[in-house]
Amino acid sequence: MDKIERAVDDIRRKWAPDGRLAVFEISLLPKGVGGVTSSRDARDALRRLAADAGLVEKVELIPDGVVAPAAVVTAALAPLLGEPRLSAPRASEVLHGEVLDVLEGRDDWLRVRAPDGYIAWLNAGYVATGPTE
Repeated sequence: MDKIERAVDDIRRKWAPDGRLAVFEISLLPKGVGGVTSSRDARDALRRLAADAGLVEKVELIPDGVVAPAAVVTAALAPLLGEPRLSAPRASEVLHGEVLDVLEGRDDWLRVRAPDGYIAWLNAGYVATGPTE
């Protein structure tokens, strides 16, 4: 498995080197590779790796585009966090009125792409959602 772990880390470094700009949440399963990424190239490389090693591949691609209505920041300042929990490290922040692309939703949390390109988690209480227009 060490060889597979190194190969997965190589794929992360090549296709998603900055966790603020790309999602790469991949883990080794007992008989495969699974997780989520925002990089189509990383997903394809993981699929090839799994096939070559005879492993099961369960990697989901977070879409490049918006999957939900636009989110507009309603708070004066809203923290963007590294994980969907209040005690997570802060990745960045967004200001009132900024429009965010919603990539994924989980309970009261939204994974968003900010105008600066950063991808992080935001509590849904900081935004209003509606049609992209």
